[in-house]
Amino acid sequence: MTVDWYQYLVLAEYLYDNRDTFPDLEACLRAAISKAYYAAFCSARNYARDFDRLVLDETA
Repeated sequence: MTVDWYQYLVLAEYLYDNRDTFPDLEACLRAAISKAYYAAFCSARNYARDFDRLVLDETA
């Protein structure tokens, strides 16, 4: 299964933009930060793997 990490960023932006509609503001913001982090980290990792030919160890 391939994950579209850009969609994680879209979700993070949605959560942030609609933070006032959730009953627990802190939980909403933590979820938004988490989604944005994984979008950035995994996009950078995949770019390094696909374009910079970085070899990633499965245990790393």
